[in-house]
Amino acid sequence: MNFQRVYSLIEGSRFDVCSKNCVFDPISYVYKTKGQEKMRLLKILMANECKSDCKYCPNAWRKGFSLSPNELARLFFAMLEKNLVDGIFISSSINADVEKVMENIIEAGKIIREQFKGYIHLKIMPGCSRDDIKRALEIANRVSINVENYVSIDNG
Repeated sequence: MNFQRVYSLIEGSRFDVCSKNCVFDPISYVYKTKGQEKMRLLKILMANECKSDCKYCPNAWRKGFSLSPNELARLFFAMLEKNLVDGIFISSSINADVEKVMENIIEAGKIIREQFKGYIHLKIMPGCSRDDIKRALEIANRVSINVENYVSIDNG
């Protein structure tokens, strides 16, 4: 697997918040519960090429990289086997229609869940269907949603 591609997808995830204790690091640390030990999460985007224009995000209109659900699962299991991570946080930029992006996130979570009973956090993409939200909730321990509008807004 191409290291530059993987690092770019990990680095691009730094704007997705998984907890107030989650800061950018190739492996993000979050607390399981208040005062308990840290959990090491692979925090990664499935794609960092985005058609949106969110002013805070470096992925806007970027030509970037992506991973298939199978590639992401292989990466996660390789890191899990080496005891580098305890769980995963999967998000994505919106590089295609929202339903396709959400389908990839759900598929990656599903592949991982078949062999892994630990912590999975899936990002819900703005504009996805209720059915996709329900499917994500069936797979993940936790979900979150970005509420930004993925249309350019003129603050003029």
